[in-house]
Amino acid sequence: MKNELGLLPKPLRHYRRVVLAIQKILDLLTGLRKIRENIPRKETVSDVFKERRDFMSCVCIALFACQHAFQTREPLPQFLPSARHAFEVLETSMNESLGLAHEQHRDAFGISLVYSFAEQEVVKELVVSLEELLELSGRLFGTRAWLLPGSEWERVETGVSDVDQGWYSTWKQEV
Repeated sequence: MKNELGLLPKPLRHYRRVVLAIQKILDLLTGLRKIRENIPRKETVSDVFKERRDFMSCVCIALFACQHAFQTREPLPQFLPSARHAFEVLETSMNESLGLAHEQHRDAFGISLVYSFAEQEVVKELVVSLEELLELSGRLFGTRAWLLPGSEWERVETGVSDVDQGWYSTWKQEV
């Protein structure tokens, strides 16, 4: 970046924060891999597989959007799936599954239960770091707004008389 010609100053402070956020995400994912070697598989993996897949999909989509923004220097999409919401659903499902398993087998869990709670804490930190990365990427490249008044999107009447309210659609409404 030092050798790149340009008239605009480079936002190196933001890039340093992005590198730190990405390094933290890498460290958390590495720690998560180590923790997952010791968690109870049935209660925290197979019983909540759909929720785990949805959470990781949100993480992958957010990372892909940031990677695309950095490669093309284009704004982030306006709407991205919420990793926080997916984590809350996953956490609730895991706690219910662990609670049911604990009721059936009182002494079945030992240190593996501690690892499952440690995994939840690491994933919570991953969500915070991912949101920080998205915020920094949004500051650097902006956010692409799809639903703006005055754009090429046609207004669809909703029965509301206020001029600034309504839905926008790609379909042109014929009157």
